[in-house]
Amino acid sequence: MALSPQYVRDLSIKGEFATLTDGQIQNVIDRVVLLYLSLTPEDLYVPVVGLHTAHLLVKLGAGKVGANGPLSSAKVGPLEKKFAVGIVQPSDGLDATTPYGAECLRLLKSRLPAMRTSAP
Repeated sequence: MALSPQYVRDLSIKGEFATLTDGQIQNVIDRVVLLYLSLTPEDLYVPVVGLHTAHLLVKLGAGKVGANGPLSSAKVGPLEKKFAVGIVQPSDGLDATTPYGAECLRLLKSRLPAMRTSAP
């Protein structure tokens, strides 16, 4: 498997990354790669980086209008304003708030205990 923008697009069965350019996806990949260069077993590297990238893209609102939650609107006279409300939860990058983040955490947790060394 090769890590590429197309790999990240292929992770989505909804096609939520289809409208993003290769460059936009690659920018996120380039940041995520730095987190896993030496910490991830070779066989998990591509799936973990791909899932973490997809997770961040969803958190950034890729392919969605009102990505931060359901849309609401307010009308004052002839003017109407639509805005996202609600469910933004700050985090340090990887959490289980998206299916991609949950799967990435599951993969990491399944292998990391075996990689830890015992304390002297």
